[in-house]
Amino acid sequence: MRTEFVGRERELSVLTAALADARAGRPRLVLCRGEPGIGKTRLAEELAAFADDVDVAWGTATEDAGAPPYWPWRQMLRALHRSADLGAVAGELGVAPDLARLAPDLFGIAAQEVGEGSGEDRFRLFDAVARLLGTLADAQPVLIVLDDAQWADPGSLLLLRHVAHGLVRERLLLLVNHRDTGPVPRVLATELLREPRTWPLDVRGLPAADVARQLGALVGREVPQGEAARVHARTGGNPFFVGDDGHRDGTVPANVREAIGARIARLAPATAGALQAAAIVGREFRVAVVADAGRPGAGLPRRARRGRERRAGRVAPDAR
Repeated sequence: MRTEFVGRERELSVLTAALADARAGRPRLVLCRGEPGIGKTRLAEELAAFADDVDVAWGTATEDAGAPPYWPWRQMLRALHRSADLGAVAGELGVAPDLARLAPDLFGIAAQEVGEGSGEDRFRLFDAVARLLGTLADAQPVLIVLDDAQWADPGSLLLLRHVAHGLVRERLLLLVNHRDTGPVPRVLATELLREPRTWPLDVRGLPAADVARQLGALVGREVPQGEAARVHARTGGNPFFVGDDGHRDGTVPANVREAIGARIARLAPATAGALQAAAIVGREFRVAVVADAGRPGAGLPRRARRGRERRAGRVAPDAR
């Protein structure tokens, strides 16, 4: 469900400042970090919507098996090709054979698969992409959005690092969105943060007042403060969760269950078991209560069992 865009004044101010710098020849890379559903993609969409004098190109990484190497960059080049003749630009720069290894459909040159070749071949490819982007940005400012970067293949991340490291005066903004709730590739976690042109941007849950505004836009009426506070407490201000109607009748919607289930499925069995115990105990608990629950063959801790039984009505709240 697409919800009304509310709040995010701080985040948008960072992005608009980065775009203004890029327009003025001060290139930027913004690392936009946050949990799934928190609004990273929506922020990029809002930024792109009013960047009418900027050439915008998106590339989205995927966790699906079978995606070719450099898939996000292939998408970006195809998007840029809609407003510029990349073949002609690459020909003038003398880098068409190298770029053809990345996107042969755009440059009309038969080439080896991009995954093949020596380290020198890869460096020439990276340099060709950087030079192409710099030349395009001379004609018009460029906004590159790399979405779901946590799933990007290693080559795509190394190419991103190469482009970021070479930024000098290009009218270029690189906006990189990635989740920070699981393992984060080293390029995103540390290496890009060392680049002088990088700005980190952490996106967290909406405050209760903005949750009330989002709910009001969904239901077409002003939402009482108490109702908004309950939804805020259940969702942590995550716009994806807030935007689902199911939160207002106390149930957990199917798509929310699926999203949470997919995140838990990526965890180690012991970690998933500990989360199950924690969910039974409640929102607040001591680590010692659930620490052993994830071990193979371990039962629920005594407090966790009583929490589950209390919810089922079999144990009095003051039972010991």
